[in-house]
Amino acid sequence: LYRAFQAVYMATLHSCSPEEENRHQIIRDRTTMLLGKVIDKVLEHKRFGQDLLNTDECSTRETREALLVLIFMMRWDLDASVKRYANGTWKTAGGAPKVQKAMMPSIEKLLSQMRVGDFGIGAQKMSARIYEELVKAGEIEAPAGEEPPAAQHFSLPSVEHAANPEIVRIAAGEIFEDELGEAGAFQRAISGSHSATETTGDLLGSHPKFSQQAPEVRAHCQVVVASVIFEGKKKKVSGPKMAQLIREQLT
Repeated sequence: LYRAFQAVYMATLHSCSPEEENRHQIIRDRTTMLLGKVIDKVLEHKRFGQDLLNTDECSTRETREALLVLIFMMRWDLDASVKRYANGTWKTAGGAPKVQKAMMPSIEKLLSQMRVGDFGIGAQKMSARIYEELVKAGEIEAPAGEEPPAAQHFSLPSVEHAANPEIVRIAAGEIFEDELGEAGAFQRAISGSHSATETTGDLLGSHPKFSQQAPEVRAHCQVVVASVIFEGKKKKVSGPKMAQLIREQLT
């Protein structure tokens, strides 16, 4: 999953319009949150005194370090919510100075790739901010040579799973009805014959702050509301508690 997290994050660092910027902010926010949950799952295997790098009972050192390097980069995101998720995960994973020092070669390697434009113009600009702060703190040396030319927009790489027809089918969104199980109603609500608004009602449309947002943002928030209501009904959550959960997920 690491490559997917990395590609999605890097591809959404640059936007060509305000509407696209709103979409990308939401994607980066959710990507950072989900990456934190993956790291939390790895940390369930740690023993006393261990951090993410030496939790050797789950995955490989290379993979765990790659996850933490990406979280390290996300701490320089311009969005406050993304930074908050990244800083929280960094702290939980044991991001002490000694850990940062141990993974500095991997940090410099990814920074170098970002600087020369391997991950697009957004990542290139981010690398400049990170280099500036790390050089100022004496953590690394400033990169040698002239500034590389401006990078192009980074797009998600195409993925082929020709060896496994089942993966091809699922990746294309062709999910059979009986595979949806209890989540079928919600899945249909956001991608099938009914929209989230049709299923739960436009609960946010009358709110002045939401009515001013871009359609994509309102649609995303409506899906969040539909998800909370769907899960809340399964767990028989009371109305006030469900309202509180919706508020927490939207803030």
